[in-house]
Amino acid sequence: MKYQKKIGIDKIASVARDFGLGKTYDIPLLNQKNGIVPSKNWKKEKLGESWYPGETLISAIGQGFVLANPLQLANMTSIIASNGKIIEPKIINDGKYSNFKKIEKYQEAIKIIKKSMFKVVNEQKGTAFKSRSNNIKFSGKTGTSQVRRITVAERESEDFRKKEIEWNKRDHALFVGYMPYDNPKYSISVVIEHGGSGASTAAPIAKQVFQFINKINI
Repeated sequence: MKYQKKIGIDKIASVARDFGLGKTYDIPLLNQKNGIVPSKNWKKEKLGESWYPGETLISAIGQGFVLANPLQLANMTSIIASNGKIIEPKIINDGKYSNFKKIEKYQEAIKIIKKSMFKVVNEQKGTAFKSRSNNIKFSGKTGTSQVRRITVAERESEDFRKKEIEWNKRDHALFVGYMPYDNPKYSISVVIEHGGSGASTAAPIAKQVFQFINKINI
């Protein structure tokens, strides 16, 4: 976490925008939202407040002010999977995907991310290991989006772990991924509102989608 604080929110925001967050796409989907890629200027303009170093730490893991929609997450994953090729989503493939612009400056970082995403699904300590597939190898990342304030003491308490939380107070469940891991052709983002754990709720759905795609392409 100390490195995230040292890097600073403005550099993190710049990278996030390079990977497609904070923008809409030229496709016929109604009600697209830009989401939020927070920065020092953003907070000053929107809230009239200064940025605090602690906010960098929570923003770096996608919490705090950060907002992204499923299409942005899928597109971000596509850019990672394709080693930095800038993907512009389309509803219909018109055959014009021939010349891609490419982000060259993040190549070493992308290698590390892809290696880590493979481990998430395919190594025993990975959070999505239970969703691994025997017939296809895919990579991914689980996540949760907290919808309410929860103290550390409350989350770690025995009562909190045992009690049934009301549906609208549960975390959103997330998973992003791509397949095949060694020659990616498909990316996915799964967002389950109030689904709880990304590992137990969102990742299994991604596995089912990938297995279906693999089956119809045989």
